[in-house]
Amino acid sequence: MDTETNADSFAAAMRFLVCSDVHLRGAADPRRERLKRLLRSAWRRAAADPMHPTLDAVVFDGDLTNHGTPEQIDAFLETVRGVLRDEVPFFAVLAKNHDNWTEGRVCVKDGLRDYRAKTGQPSDFHTVLHGFHLIGVSTCEETGVYYAEAQRSWLSEEILRAKADAPGKPVFVFTHEHAPDTVYGSSKTDGWAHPFFADILKRHPEVVHFSGHSHYPLNDPRSFWRGAFTALGTGAVSYAELTVDGVRTIHPPGYTEIAQYWLVEVNEYGRVRLTGIDALADATLVSYSFSPADPPTAPTCADTGEPSFPPDAKPEAARTGETLTVSFPPATIPDGTPVTLYRVFLLSEGEAPLVRLVVPSYWRANADAPLTCSFDRVPAEYRLHIVAENAFGLQSKPLQS
Repeated sequence: MDTETNADSFAAAMRFLVCSDVHLRGAADPRRERLKRLLRSAWRRAAADPMHPTLDAVVFDGDLTNHGTPEQIDAFLETVRGVLRDEVPFFAVLAKNHDNWTEGRVCVKDGLRDYRAKTGQPSDFHTVLHGFHLIGVSTCEETGVYYAEAQRSWLSEEILRAKADAPGKPVFVFTHEHAPDTVYGSSKTDGWAHPFFADILKRHPEVVHFSGHSHYPLNDPRSFWRGAFTALGTGAVSYAELTVDGVRTIHPPGYTEIAQYWLVEVNEYGRVRLTGIDALADATLVSYSFSPADPPTAPTCADTGEPSFPPDAKPEAARTGETLTVSFPPATIPDGTPVTLYRVFLLSEGEAPLVRLVVPSYWRANADAPLTCSFDRVPAEYRLHIVAENAFGLQSKPLQS
C-alpha cells in the first residue's frame, strides 16, 4: 500500500529524464547548447534531493538527429557524453523518419547500424534500474519499414517479464510515435500516431508509455492521458508544433524556443511523480502524481476551469494608416494549466467579423512576449471582442473595448 500521499513527502527510489526530438544537425547546430542546458537542468534537480541525489538514467525518445548521418550521430554523442560523462547511463529509441534516413528521406538503414556501432547499445532495449523496468523499441533496420512483427512479440514478452519481476509496479515503455487516440498529437487529424503496438499496451495498465514525434508541448493537459494504460507526450528540444482548429503542423511565433523534458521519479511503492520542465528557464511547467492502480483519469475541460482576464483589463489598439495593432493582457486558468489560444474579433457595423488567432508561447515558463495581432483596412468605428481558451476549448468571458 502506498502510504505517501503528500507530494512533499515523496521519496524517490529511482529517477530518470525523458526527452525527444532534438533533431541535431551537426557540430555547429545551436541545438547542442540547448541539449546541454537540458541535461544540466536535470542533473541539478537530481543533486538537490538529499535522499536520492542521483539521476539514474537519461532516455532519448527518437529523432536524436535530423538525418542519422555519422557526423550527426557523432555530434549528438559528443554533446551527451560531454555533460553526463560516464556517471549517468543513457538509452535511445531511434526513429525511421529522422535517425535512420539520409537527406532526401531515403531509408538506407544506416542510422541504427552506426548508432549501435558507436555506442555498443542495442536499438531495442530493456534495462532495470533499482527494480524498475524501462523498455524501448526503435524502428526496424532489417526490413526498412517502421517496425517488424518480431518486435511486437519481443515487446509483449518483455512487458510480461517486467510485470513478473516487479508485480504492481509501473513498466516504462518508449516508442517514438504516439499510440493512437491517447495524448495530444495522436488523433487522425493530428497525424502523429502509429498503431503497431497499441493493442499490446492496452493489455497492461502498468504501462507508462512515453512518445514524441509530434513536438506538441508536454505541458498541454492533453499530453497526459490515463486510460487502459498511461501515456505521456514528451514535447521537443528542437521546435514546438500544434494543431489549431483542426489545422495541423502549426508553427506559431517563438516555436523554436523550446527545450522540454520529463523528470520521472518513482518511490518504493511504485507511485510515479512526473515533472515537466522548461530547460531554457530551468522552471517547472507541470507535475502529476499517480500509481498504475489509480482509476484511469486525465485532465478534462471541467478539471482545468474557465480562463479569465485580469479584472478591469482592456485591450489596447494603435492605428498606423489603415492597419490596427491590437495588444491585450494574458488570461489565466485557476489550476495553473495554460491558456492555449486567444480569438480576437474585430466587429464593425454592417461588416462580417474579422478574426485573428493568437497562440501564446505556453511551452515556455514565464513567457512574456506581448499578445498582439493586427487588422488591415479597419473602419473608423469598431469594437474588439477577445476570448481566451483552454486546451479543451472552454472559453473565457470576453475582454471588450
